[in-house]
Amino acid sequence: MICLNGKQYTEEDYEGNKTGGWEYDFTEFSEADNALSPSKVEENPEGYVDYVPVKGAAPTTAGTQTPLDQRITDIEDTLADIIGGEA
Repeated sequence: MICLNGKQYTEEDYEGNKTGGWEYDFTEFSEADNALSPSKVEENPEGYVDYVPVKGAAPTTAGTQTPLDQRITDIEDTLADIIGGEA
């Protein structure tokens, strides 16, 4: 999440009670680990306010990642073992 242009505000309700807080322009996105460097975002957050994640970028972890189909099958097998029965 990127928050920019913070502005403090104060409001008064119908009973005269004052409250306040901060308002920001913000954007929130998630991206594959290998598609975007957090240090680049930190260097220039304004450049990512309208950022659109790269479609088709495969998420990665510390090396290779198990394909989604295999992960689903593994989860189904594990649940079948726990609950009993077939996946």
